[in-house]
Amino acid sequence: MHFYISPRLIGFLIFLFTAGNFPVFVSAQAPSLFQSGIAPTGKIPEVPSWWRAPTDAEYCGSESCRHCHPKEYTEWKTSHHSQSMAVATEKTVLGNFCNAELSHFGKVAKMTQKDQRFYVETENLSGKMQSFPISYVFGVYPLQQYLVKFQDGRVQCLPQAWDSREKKWFHLYPNDPLPPEDELYWRRPLQNWNYMCADCHSTNIKKNFNPQNNTYNTTWSEIHVGCEACHGPGSAHIELAEKFLEAGKKDFARDENGSSLTTSLRLTPKSWHMTVETCGACHARRRSLFPDWKPGTKLMDHYIPELLDTHSFYADGQILEEDFEYTSFLQSNMYNKGVACADCHNVHSGRLLQPDNHVCTRCHIPMFYDTPAHHHHPDSTKPGTKCVECHLPPTVYMGNDIRYDHSIRRPRPDLSLTPEEGGKLKTPIPNACNHCHHDESKGETALWAHQKCREWYGPLTVNEPHFAISLEKGRLGITSDASRQAYQEGEKELISLLHRKDLWPIVRASALLLLSHYHTPDARNAGEKLLNDPNDLIRYAALRVVSSEPHPVRLFQFIAPKLKDPLRAIRLEACAILAKLPVEQFPEEIQTVYREVEKEYLASLDFLADQPESYLNRGIYWSDRKNFSHSLDAYLAGKKLFPRFLPVRNNLGMLYNAMNQKPQAEQEFRAMIQIAPDRGESYYSLGLLLAESPQRLAESTEFLQKAAEKMKNDPRVQYNCALALMKQNKRPDAALHLLRAWKLAPENPDYPHALTILYIQEEDWENALKIAENLAARWPEQRSFQDLLEYCKENKKNNYKK
Repeated sequence: MHFYISPRLIGFLIFLFTAGNFPVFVSAQAPSLFQSGIAPTGKIPEVPSWWRAPTDAEYCGSESCRHCHPKEYTEWKTSHHSQSMAVATEKTVLGNFCNAELSHFGKVAKMTQKDQRFYVETENLSGKMQSFPISYVFGVYPLQQYLVKFQDGRVQCLPQAWDSREKKWFHLYPNDPLPPEDELYWRRPLQNWNYMCADCHSTNIKKNFNPQNNTYNTTWSEIHVGCEACHGPGSAHIELAEKFLEAGKKDFARDENGSSLTTSLRLTPKSWHMTVETCGACHARRRSLFPDWKPGTKLMDHYIPELLDTHSFYADGQILEEDFEYTSFLQSNMYNKGVACADCHNVHSGRLLQPDNHVCTRCHIPMFYDTPAHHHHPDSTKPGTKCVECHLPPTVYMGNDIRYDHSIRRPRPDLSLTPEEGGKLKTPIPNACNHCHHDESKGETALWAHQKCREWYGPLTVNEPHFAISLEKGRLGITSDASRQAYQEGEKELISLLHRKDLWPIVRASALLLLSHYHTPDARNAGEKLLNDPNDLIRYAALRVVSSEPHPVRLFQFIAPKLKDPLRAIRLEACAILAKLPVEQFPEEIQTVYREVEKEYLASLDFLADQPESYLNRGIYWSDRKNFSHSLDAYLAGKKLFPRFLPVRNNLGMLYNAMNQKPQAEQEFRAMIQIAPDRGESYYSLGLLLAESPQRLAESTEFLQKAAEKMKNDPRVQYNCALALMKQNKRPDAALHLLRAWKLAPENPDYPHALTILYIQEEDWENALKIAENLAARWPEQRSFQDLLEYCKENKKNNYKK
């Protein structure tokens, strides 16, 4: 399925087809066991009927709500939602455009105004200064951004922003020069409003991207976040309200039909998680999946939220990258005990229901918590007395935008201790105490904070270790330089989290997503047990884990039932996984279901046609289905629209090679090097391709050496480079690469085995025997290693006699 690509790593992700491991396309033979009937198992709760969106309602605009809901309308009108986006006018533009300037790495942007229009002079795609008219403004406080619309319908976000608090211009990336070739440069896709921003800043967005001519014709019902962005299209509601008024009824809101909106966002024991999902559709770091989300629709029918398996979060779940609130809130005790956004926030004004601590003491008894006996900060004029400072520590994003971590956790300075101080994490994480107290000259260290917490609150009463320890080990176990021991330990730790009843579902789902990188029977068995879990995130993550099942029949038995899952994210994931099998040989009933889900899957890719990952996934899908013509078309289309997106080019090169079109494959790999000369994977792919031609071995070795230099921590790259050098009798250089590979992955016998062969070729029997002894001792079940040891012993003995 689709995957998120970090802005800084967009050209450096691990490809789904490993470079150099060229796929061999053969006709699959269907196991006869596919003929056994497979029916969905488990009882997954469906969305209540009262929550489902009316399919025939239309958007009417926020003004249509004003007459009957004047209080709510007035509150909304002053909110940031109502000012989330606007046409650039003298009334909406806050920045100083009176010949203002902003310097950034020697480039001076100029902000001017002429004839009631606003302009920013900045770099164009050629690196030259050009004046661009401002079409729209984004937000009001604490910053305002400015957008430029181009003839092809693209709307791009400028990096020059206005600080509404300090009344000054600033650059959103102050530490990065961002030349035109940078992926974060303002004209590149990552700064494109139509895809990256519009969905959450306006109401009823339709991207209307045309891949044939690479243009947008994006439309909206309201340019800002209106009432219907949260409540759904209101025509049915208005019609019903008018009928009630005509009939003389006054209690419309209590009618058994509800309000006939998609959702009224009322808080009930049954609906609190759905109201949070309604907010989470925008207040989450997530990737899009399917078009036309409406409030009241299950979040994972249209989006997939990012969880704690990525490095967007610290190992304990604290926010690291720009993560918004949803994933954090799902970690909180409050959410998991029925608290929703509207319990603390006025959803119309966006403000807190009460100022400062009063919003917390609506539920938490002030005499216990809003007192120095609890927070130990007696001076209320200084930091430390506000609940949010300790339990929702802030992080600044976009230069000046303070965001609060909504996991609402207690401070854990013990997790900030270094291993030398007794800390349990290899990489310590921040804590709320040292957020304010960070003067080491005064002794304000993590150890000091930990000791203070023990002094004030006593030792930790939790018996189980913090899940951060297991998540960190799970992350470390799948890094390229992880040892076999680290791999096994990471897997064991992640599986242990799945059995802990004290952990909330999001933590267990995150453990599963990490476990999906451990392609072992134990991992798959753990995932299989959770395939029918009632929690959406856990069920989705479990599916990812079992997708590595190598046996076709078992894979079919695991995945086929998920084609009928009520959640679209799971159905589409199942479709992509099953594409690896001969679909035509499924039972007829499953084939029928598969064809329907396939339509959804391809529609999802069509919806994301303005994103390069769509073409990558489409190409992989059709390759899995053995339709290489469609796969080639997908990669070529992706290359045309996104010539700098290297994963598409990489897979295109591999496909060309598999089709025995080696000149075209070489052309793609060379183009990749030209686009990103510092990227080692491109040299590696080209080196392995050239190595297939014996007469080009020297040229191949040159590229493999460059790859090894740029990918020093990848043992397989070091190994392949060494093999190429050995073929050219450059054994001393080869030995260095093999030793590095062995050090990086000491549990892999390939590397010491190759090193033994090298020393044998050099007739260095002493070193050959030493490594052969190691091989035979560590892998006694390998008969070939025992034979190798005897061979080395005999030759060392004979050479000693000479």
